Amino acid sequence: MTRPFAPAAQQAVGRAQSPVSRLPSSKRCQVGLSRAAIEGLRLPLGLFVASSARFPPVELIHTCYRITDPARSVAFYEALGLEKRRESPIRDEAVNYFLGVPGQDSPELELTHNFGVDSYELGTGYGHVALTVEDLDGALERLATQGIEPEKPPYTIREGGSRLCFVRDPDGYRIELIERG
Repeated sequence: MTRPFAPAAQQAVGRAQSPVSRLPSSKRCQVGLSRAAIEGLRLPLGLFVASSARFPPVELIHTCYRITDPARSVAFYEALGLEKRRESPIRDEAVNYFLGVPGQDSPELELTHNFGVDSYELGTGYGHVALTVEDLDGALERLATQGIEPEKPPYTIREGGSRLCFVRDPDGYRIELIERG
């Protein structure tokens, strides 16, 4: 099995002569080096390995997918409770629309409208975007007044679990609504 960081890590601490290679495997981290040997080691893409041999914290800033009708899509996500924050043109090719949860800077939903494209294949890899709601029944009543209906009535996956259901946006993307419990 190849390990993506092993070559850079080995080069940084020395090749076969490294004392790390003499350590028992229980004292090595996943890339084959001891934690002490890789502390502060610069890895590809500017990542650093901390003393805990974990990557630094990351922040999810947005999820993006392509849409065909910006007005309908923005209205749909506003009906779900997101707010439109900004539009950003991409040369003369497209426009990105950013939406998010009111009062929270991120994560955001980035909707890309490519000019001249009438439809997209959703593919088999896309699952869904999940949003929490305080009152699922109330949210569904509000959405119904705008013509947004759930795929099927709310349900739970396991006993005592949160109630949930799915709706579809104007392009057919599935959106899971989960009641906070």
